Order: sequence, then C-alpha cells, then structure tokens
Amino acid sequence: MKDYMSALQSADYLGVSQARINQLAQSGRIKRYEVAGYYVYKRADLDRYRDAPKSIGGRPLGARNKPKTPKVVEEKTSTFV
Repeated sequence: MKDYMSALQSADYLGVSQARINQLAQSGRIKRYEVAGYYVYKRADLDRYRDAPKSIGGRPLGARNKPKTPKVVEEKTSTFV
C-alpha cells in the first residue's frame, strides 16, 4: 500500500491542507479511490498534479484594466520663411 496515501499523508506530501486535497479531489484535479470506506490517493496521481504546469490565475483583463500603451507623439517642427 506504499503507492496509496490518506488525505492527511497526501496533504503533507504536497504541502497543502487536507481541505485543499478534498477540494482538488471533488473538482476532479486529482483522483481519489475508496478502499474499505476510506479515501486514498495514488502517489503517481499526486506527482502528476504537482508536476503539471499551473495557470497564473487571477481575473482576465477587461477593457478598464488593460495595461495602457503609451501614445506616440510626433514632434512638430516649425519652418519660418
């Protein structure tokens, strides 16, 4: 059973809380298995989650909070005759 861990062991392994492990399992980001009435997690599944690229998160940029691009100002030259 070395390949399987409890929620507490999985949380320690990934460095997150036990509640976060349950959230990840409920959302389907990691797979959990029921063995003798307990939920267990495969080490390979936890490694796959840990090594997967993470999104940067946050809100998408809308029209009001997009970075402003500087305006190009043409330099006017005056000619005197």
